[in-house]
Amino acid sequence: MIKKLALIVLFLALAAEGAAYWGFTQIEDYVNGDIAIQERTLVTVPEGANYHSLTRQLVSDGVIEPSQWARWAAKTHPELTRLKAGTFEVEPGMTLAGLFALIREGKEHQFAITFVEGSTFKEWREQLAETDNLKHETVNLTEAQIAKKLGLDNEKLEGLLLPETYHYVAGESDLSVLKRASRQLQASLNQAWESRDQSLPIDSPYELLTLAPSSKKKRP
Repeated sequence: MIKKLALIVLFLALAAEGAAYWGFTQIEDYVNGDIAIQERTLVTVPEGANYHSLTRQLVSDGVIEPSQWARWAAKTHPELTRLKAGTFEVEPGMTLAGLFALIREGKEHQFAITFVEGSTFKEWREQLAETDNLKHETVNLTEAQIAKKLGLDNEKLEGLLLPETYHYVAGESDLSVLKRASRQLQASLNQAWESRDQSLPIDSPYELLTLAPSSKKKRP
């Protein structure tokens, strides 16, 4: 009887161990398996999101398949619970672990806006207003008010912003983009001023705007 009981206990222990191992392999397959998308997709992680709310969102958006092992994955892989808010680009063939690593590291998708040389500030404003994923802080400001926020004393901004391609993350403000365009022009002017022809009758970097072509800078 004792031997029989011991065999039953051993059998149950082995069965439990086998079940635990099987469950572990299912979790690993879930975490390291490819996500469901077939093309590049943007995923937005809202402020305050946690692992469980995000996995529900990803299932709802068709990015990952529903799985009974989702809740257990957070226990065996606690790194999945460390999230950062933002908008991220995910690719076909990426694993769930890879997707959450991208989010955990805060590697947000970079959008781009290009201002062509020769465009007016009015055209810049229209372009900014029509650009998605930007926070539109300047839409109700006058040109002089925008200039003041850029730290400039000018009433007009024509010619005071460098036409280039600027990258931004979702939720960044249009004012932030304009500030970079202002700084880029100032850097370009300073560089031109340093290497100017000393014989030219000019007294300030801004006078170079009418005497020299715009310097081409590496895209920020």
